[in-house]
Amino acid sequence: MKKNKTKALRVLVICGVFAGGGVIGYAGSTIFDNLNGIRSNFETVFTIAKTNEQKAADLKNQLANASNDKTQLEQQIIQLKADIEAIKNNHATEVTNKNAEIQAKQDEINAKQQEVNEKQNAINELTNQLSSSQGQLAQAEAEVSALLNYTSSKVDELTE
Repeated sequence: MKKNKTKALRVLVICGVFAGGGVIGYAGSTIFDNLNGIRSNFETVFTIAKTNEQKAADLKNQLANASNDKTQLEQQIIQLKADIEAIKNNHATEVTNKNAEIQAKQDEINAKQQEVNEKQNAINELTNQLSSSQGQLAQAEAEVSALLNYTSSKVDELTE
């Protein structure tokens, strides 16, 4: 009976191996399918990662360019502000210089007006002196005329 048991065990093992081999074959086939799926998924994920890496690099370049543009624009703004301040200062200087010129011309006008006033006063004084002299001349002429008349009348008296 021992022999029969051994034979039965052998048959069972062989059946198990065949049956297990089928399971193992199925499992192996499923594992390879799964590995192929994993590989496919890995390649898809790797492609997406590569694309995202390229997009990230492009975005970094765009960010660097935008930063450079921003820096350039900030420098241009600073330069424009400096130019505006220089224009303001130049304008203020020009206004100050023009005001000084105007004041100098006004002072010159005032000096000339003072000179005119002094000349007018001198003319008025001379006119007054002339009037006074003419009055004195008229008196002197009147006296001379009176003396001539007196002299004429005395000469006529003497000659008569």
